[in-house]
Amino acid sequence: MSSPYAIKAGGLTVALAFYSTNVLSQVGTQQPAIFTQSGSRAVSRSVEEKLKEDVSVKDFGARGDGATNDASPIQAALDSGDSYITVPGGTYNIGTAGIRIPPSVHGFIMREDATLIYLGTKVAVLIDSSPYGAAYAVSVRRLTADWDSGKDSSSVGIQLRNVQFSRLTANVVSNFHTGIQLLGDVKGCVVNQLYLNLVSDNQIGLHLLSRNDGWSNQNTIIGGGISISSSHNARLPGTIY
Repeated sequence: MSSPYAIKAGGLTVALAFYSTNVLSQVGTQQPAIFTQSGSRAVSRSVEEKLKEDVSVKDFGARGDGATNDASPIQAALDSGDSYITVPGGTYNIGTAGIRIPPSVHGFIMREDATLIYLGTKVAVLIDSSPYGAAYAVSVRRLTADWDSGKDSSSVGIQLRNVQFSRLTANVVSNFHTGIQLLGDVKGCVVNQLYLNLVSDNQIGLHLLSRNDGWSNQNTIIGGGISISSSHNARLPGTIY
């Protein structure tokens, strides 16, 4: 059944009602709201502490409506200093700027029903010098694959630069000149695990690259529904791996 509760924040008491198997303690205007997870050994914590566990890009103003340019709020979340960033379901337009996941972020997890839309011809998602053991789950696509008409010879869906001992789940990467690029620049891009689901309609599906005496090796590729449609093959040679 539905139960009314009140949360006080900044001197304002807000009443709410919800359905849940979890327990949120009913409080007055002087006590903090308490959250208790379902389960016999669960302990009570403040709602404020619970809400701070996961930082969402929507906490920084991302809309996920497909029309609003969400690049700036997503980047603000990534630069906030929090180590774990989530992306709820929705379509996030990141314009032509793309986003950079800095080394301070140990986890960037997009729900399976979340997608980034990129409109540029550079790097859409740059994973930059990750900490050991970091985990990423990304879906990103360009609206059209125009590399076969000569309009796009440089776009990259996901670039891992000097990433080491980390894990990437690429749920969707499509319509880029290069789908996924592993780059060792001065340093190494090594010992990563890549779980590939749908990598489609990219001229170069997977590219291992080194610059400035860097190196890219000992990376493990798992799975991979890698494909290219016949409409692209009719105009240019097929996808390169």
